[in-house]
Amino acid sequence: MNTKIRVCIISGAYPKVNDGIGDYTAKLVNSFNKDNLEVSLITSNDEAIRKNIEKNNNFRILPIIKKWNIFALIAILRLIKNERFDIIHLQFPSTKYRRTVSLCFLPFFIRMFFRDTKTVITLHEFSISYPINKLRQILLSLGSHKVVVTDRNELSQLRKFMVNGTKKIVFIPIGSNIEVYEYSPKEKEGFLKKSGIHGQAKIITFFGFVHPNKGIEYLLKSIRKVIDNGIPVQLVVIAQLDFANNAYHNKLKKLMDSLRINESIFITGYTAEQEVSRFLSFSDICVLPFCDGVTLRRGTLIAALAHGKPVVTTKSNRYIPFQLRDKENIYFIPVNDVKGLAKAIELLCAENELREKIAAGASLLAKEFSWDKIARAHEMLYQNILG
Repeated sequence: MNTKIRVCIISGAYPKVNDGIGDYTAKLVNSFNKDNLEVSLITSNDEAIRKNIEKNNNFRILPIIKKWNIFALIAILRLIKNERFDIIHLQFPSTKYRRTVSLCFLPFFIRMFFRDTKTVITLHEFSISYPINKLRQILLSLGSHKVVVTDRNELSQLRKFMVNGTKKIVFIPIGSNIEVYEYSPKEKEGFLKKSGIHGQAKIITFFGFVHPNKGIEYLLKSIRKVIDNGIPVQLVVIAQLDFANNAYHNKLKKLMDSLRINESIFITGYTAEQEVSRFLSFSDICVLPFCDGVTLRRGTLIAALAHGKPVVTTKSNRYIPFQLRDKENIYFIPVNDVKGLAKAIELLCAENELREKIAAGASLLAKEFSWDKIARAHEMLYQNILG
């Protein structure tokens, strides 16, 4: 008789904490086949997480870590000793980990004290990490039995630092953190009217956390150009902006004022998953002008593809995911190109056939990133590690 694999996921964040990797973790563990895996989750002792526990019956959530320091490491090792997990799977990084160093030694201690327990680490942001954070991730990778990366560019980047450990690196993509909800045209009309969005204008969405490498300054400037060319557009920023306490957000507010585009911008603030899906579903074009170029580790891109949106995004000179094909399932523009972005928005607003073609290609591509496929890939990885 087959026994379940006992898996313990470690993640600093989990809903309702505002953290993309926490959202990823929630989607992953909820997609596991409970007939094959017995899943526990160690996470932060956070009020927002504790309130969300009661709504979960699929696996065990243990919000036991107050601070991710040496005491957190001790608590995790004690739990492993008591529970005798088959797999420890750490998600890295997390806003909750802060600058922790202790956690980097967890795989080495597991190898020393629990020989039957195998360690897996998923690295979400290796290629864009600062040197000191890269060092933490290399330490974690060296000690772990397997390393999961979520984009092939991350795969090639990590291999440069792990010449003798390339066989342990595995690529498994991410899925959309936002579930797709279906809405009727009547619901769309009512929702947009309620939100104060002009129904006659083409709706352009920007989605995700707002920080400098997202390129939103270039988007704002391009919106000004599009309006000047007589094309009615409404930019919907699906994000929370804190103009009072965030210097970068305040800089964006001043830019909006100077461009005189405030009436053409709707900022949603923090919204629940279903509301995010509504805004994405009701939009005509999604714009994601990343300053470092698009990769498939971008959850916002995967969410837009899953909603069947034509996405305008930036291509890097160093790396372009082979799955993305210009004007077939994506619309590429150069990085930091205001004129190019404005031209792309104008073209897609005008040409319905091109917009629909790219949207259809996006929906087809999104099937590669279903959570069922991602969960099955993880289950196969666990089985292979345990032999």
